[in-house]
Amino acid sequence: LLESETDGYSLAVTGRLPLTETVAVYGKIGQFWWDSELRSAGFQESFDGQELTWGGGVSFQIAPNLDFRLAYDRLDVDLERDEIGPIADGDFDSKVDLLSAGLKLEF
Repeated sequence: LLESETDGYSLAVTGRLPLTETVAVYGKIGQFWWDSELRSAGFQESFDGQELTWGGGVSFQIAPNLDFRLAYDRLDVDLERDEIGPIADGDFDSKVDLLSAGLKLEF
C-alpha cells in the first residue's frame, strides 16, 4: 500500500473574456510548486517539484463589485520511477482536479 501527502502553491496568469455585461469566461495557466511525502511498508521519502497548472471558469456579476464564480483547476504531481526508487512499480502520476464555487469581492 502506497500513501502520499502533498502540499503546494501556484502562481498563474488569468485571461478574461466578457460574454455579456454580467457573464464572463476565463482561463488561466501557471506553475505549481509542490512537496510530497510517500510512505510504504517502512519506506518513507520526500520529493518536491514543479509542474504546469491550468484551469478555467465562468463568473456571473451579482452586483457592481461582487461576482459569483465557478472554476475548474488541474494540478499534476509527476515522479519518474528512477526518482522514487525501490517502492516503484512504475512512474507516479497524480492528477488533482478541483471544482470550486466562490464569491469575488472587489473594493
